[in-house]
Amino acid sequence: MTESRQQTDFQKVLALVGPEVAAVLCEEFGGTHVYIPKKRTVTRRLREQGIYNDRKAGMSYRDIARKWDMTKGGAYKLCVRVEKQLAEEAAKKKGGEADGTGTRSRHP
Repeated sequence: MTESRQQTDFQKVLALVGPEVAAVLCEEFGGTHVYIPKKRTVTRRLREQGIYNDRKAGMSYRDIARKWDMTKGGAYKLCVRVEKQLAEEAAKKKGGEADGTGTRSRHP
């Protein structure tokens, strides 16, 4: 990326978030490349997290389906998928495999 392009990109960030937040971003990520997902990806993940949070708060699949305009089966499948993803992420943080054993892989 050319220096002028970098400057233009930074000016956009500065205009969007303001100088204080831009300074924090520079402190945290300065000199690196940061991936920013598309809006639809973030919107989908936020929706999925909202559905999962509703279930964890005790809402029935039927009520979730009504609230989020989906089927009960779809709500169930989504919650199972999110639960699995969270378990895999937790296992990675612990350094174990996502197979539920909590053991490290012996393969390089």
